[in-house]
Amino acid sequence: MDRSELPLVMVAVAILAVLVAGELIVVTSDGSQYSASAAFDGSHLEYEVSAKGSKVYTVVVSDNDGYGDLGRLFIYYDPSYEEDLQEAVMAVGARSLDQEYQLKQIEAALKYRGVTVDGWLDAEGLRRTMDEGFPSDRPDGVIVVSGSLPSTVYSGHSDDKVIGWLEEGGRLFWAGARLGETYSTTERIVAVPGGQSLFLGAECLNPTGVSSALSEVAGGSKEILSLTNNEVLYAVNPSLLSEGRRSTVMGFTDGTYCSIASVSVGKGAVCIYGGDLSNNQRNDIAQTIAMGIVPGTTVVAYDEGTVTRGTVEGSIDVSGTGFRVYIYLGGYYPVYGTSVTL
Repeated sequence: MDRSELPLVMVAVAILAVLVAGELIVVTSDGSQYSASAAFDGSHLEYEVSAKGSKVYTVVVSDNDGYGDLGRLFIYYDPSYEEDLQEAVMAVGARSLDQEYQLKQIEAALKYRGVTVDGWLDAEGLRRTMDEGFPSDRPDGVIVVSGSLPSTVYSGHSDDKVIGWLEEGGRLFWAGARLGETYSTTERIVAVPGGQSLFLGAECLNPTGVSSALSEVAGGSKEILSLTNNEVLYAVNPSLLSEGRRSTVMGFTDGTYCSIASVSVGKGAVCIYGGDLSNNQRNDIAQTIAMGIVPGTTVVAYDEGTVTRGTVEGSIDVSGTGFRVYIYLGGYYPVYGTSVTL
């Protein structure tokens, strides 16, 4: 190699190192550097946030309209079953963005937001988990980004296992394609005409056309929760939901479809994230699960500020009971989070 080329090579290596290190910093943040807590006396929420460095913080108080917290949270992944995803091989450091990588990063992002994944399930494990019901009085949640549910729980019929599980209180966090339109086997993807209606009661998911939204959903959720994914392909048009369905929309909208929508299914819910797999989508999945999104979620109050090498205390005036409080540090680049229902 010509010695004159060495500076360029060194710069390229340095850039790659920054990209990889940057990804690692995001997913392995040391929680011992930060802490937060909250208490409620019936009319005031008192909170405390601590950091060894300097970070912006946000305290989000939400009313979840009678829905309780999740019991267990699982991730579905089975490489032996087909996936219904557009090729999303965009560079992330030194690694392409495939389903497995996306899920690993979602799990890591949840961890430093204070949410523990209770296990990864293959197609048979998903069937067994949905069969056994909920071991506590709190429902299970499952994250699926394969774009297609496996035939062990879904085959395009109203009495399928996943439908019954949702109606009993299960919560499905979904991304990658239009929900219900296919199911997967170990050999192929099978189309299900009208499958959206089995989950949502209507054909209301964005099929083609506009994929990016530039406007924010009303209510300020984009700024309050530092949401970043503005893709609305496969996303929900809430105006087409069948009568009686409760829903909460967050993030971005093109005036028709919303980048995040949690929709009721019986006692349970599906939360649909628009767009193909991406870093921004991963952030929003982790952020909304951590804050406890359900149909009917309303942000009733929030506070924000900066904590620098010490502790900040604050108070928010709210009245009522059953609030969920989510505190996170880092703004659009979260490094720590914790939540509690009061």
